[in-house]
Amino acid sequence: MQINIAHINIQGQSCLICDAESPNHNDNARSVLLAQLVAAARAKNLRVDKSALAFTEHGRLKFYGSTDLVGFLVNNGLPRWTHALTV
Repeated sequence: MQINIAHINIQGQSCLICDAESPNHNDNARSVLLAQLVAAARAKNLRVDKSALAFTEHGRLKFYGSTDLVGFLVNNGLPRWTHALTV
Protein backbone atom coordinates (compact mmCIF):
# COMPACT_ATOMS: atom_id res chain seq x y z
CA MET A 1 0.00 0.00 0.00
CA GLN A 2 1.31 3.46 -0.88
CA ILE A 3 0.82 6.35 1.53
CA ASN A 4 1.36 9.99 0.57
CA ILE A 5 3.58 11.77 3.06
CA ALA A 6 4.94 15.24 3.65
CA HIS A 7 8.43 15.26 5.16
CA ILE A 8 9.06 18.87 6.12
CA ASN A 9 11.17 20.99 8.46
CA ILE A 10 9.23 23.16 10.90
CA GLN A 11 11.33 25.35 13.21
CA GLY A 12 14.26 22.94 13.08
CA GLN A 13 12.12 19.86 13.69
CA SER A 14 11.82 17.14 11.06
CA CYS A 15 8.10 16.44 10.70
CA LEU A 16 6.26 13.60 9.00
CA ILE A 17 2.62 14.00 7.98
CA CYS A 18 0.93 10.90 6.56
CA ASP A 19 -2.21 10.73 4.44
CA ALA A 20 -3.68 7.75 6.27
CA GLU A 21 -6.47 6.67 8.62
CA SER A 22 -6.79 3.46 10.60
CA PRO A 23 -9.62 1.13 9.58
CA ASN A 24 -10.97 1.12 13.16
CA HIS A 25 -11.21 4.94 13.38
CA ASN A 26 -10.11 5.13 17.02
CA ASP A 27 -7.11 6.65 18.78
CA ASN A 28 -5.52 3.32 19.75
CA ALA A 29 -5.53 2.12 16.14
CA ARG A 30 -4.31 5.52 14.93
CA SER A 31 -1.42 5.39 17.39
CA VAL A 32 -0.37 1.95 16.13
CA LEU A 33 -0.66 3.04 12.48
CA LEU A 34 1.36 6.21 13.10
CA ALA A 35 4.11 4.22 14.85
CA GLN A 36 4.27 1.82 11.89
CA LEU A 37 4.49 4.67 9.39
CA VAL A 38 7.21 6.44 11.39
CA ALA A 39 9.20 3.18 11.51
CA ALA A 40 8.79 2.76 7.74
CA ALA A 41 9.94 6.35 7.12
CA ARG A 42 12.98 5.89 9.36
CA ALA A 43 13.79 2.66 7.51
CA LYS A 44 13.99 4.85 4.36
CA ASN A 45 16.50 7.09 6.19
CA LEU A 46 14.06 9.93 6.86
CA ARG A 47 14.61 11.74 10.15
CA VAL A 48 11.37 12.05 12.14
CA ASP A 49 11.11 14.21 15.26
CA LYS A 50 7.34 14.73 15.16
CA SER A 51 4.58 12.99 13.24
CA ALA A 52 0.88 13.15 12.49
CA LEU A 53 -1.82 11.48 10.44
CA ALA A 54 -4.05 13.56 8.16
CA PHE A 55 -7.45 12.12 7.26
CA THR A 56 -11.02 13.06 6.45
CA GLU A 57 -13.75 12.28 8.98
CA HIS A 58 -17.37 13.25 8.32
CA GLY A 59 -16.20 15.46 5.45
CA ARG A 60 -13.70 17.41 7.57
CA LEU A 61 -9.92 17.28 7.52
CA LYS A 62 -8.62 15.94 10.85
CA PHE A 63 -5.17 15.38 12.31
CA TYR A 64 -3.84 12.94 14.90
CA GLY A 65 -0.33 12.82 16.34
CA SER A 66 2.20 15.06 18.10
CA THR A 67 0.17 17.75 19.86
CA ASP A 68 2.21 20.75 18.73
CA LEU A 69 2.44 19.45 15.14
CA VAL A 70 -1.33 18.93 15.07
CA GLY A 71 -1.78 22.50 16.34
CA PHE A 72 0.53 23.79 13.61
CA LEU A 73 -1.41 21.87 10.94
CA VAL A 74 -4.77 23.12 12.24
CA ASN A 75 -3.54 26.72 12.05
CA ASN A 76 -1.53 26.51 8.82
CA GLY A 77 -3.19 23.78 6.79
CA LEU A 78 -1.88 20.64 5.20
CA PRO A 79 1.41 20.94 3.28
CA ARG A 80 1.93 19.39 -0.15
CA TRP A 81 2.84 15.72 -0.26
CA THR A 82 6.58 15.34 -0.85
CA HIS A 83 7.02 11.56 -1.01
CA ALA A 84 5.12 8.30 -1.24
CA LEU A 85 5.85 5.61 1.33
CA THR A 86 5.22 1.96 0.51
CA VAL A 87 4.17 -0.15 3.50
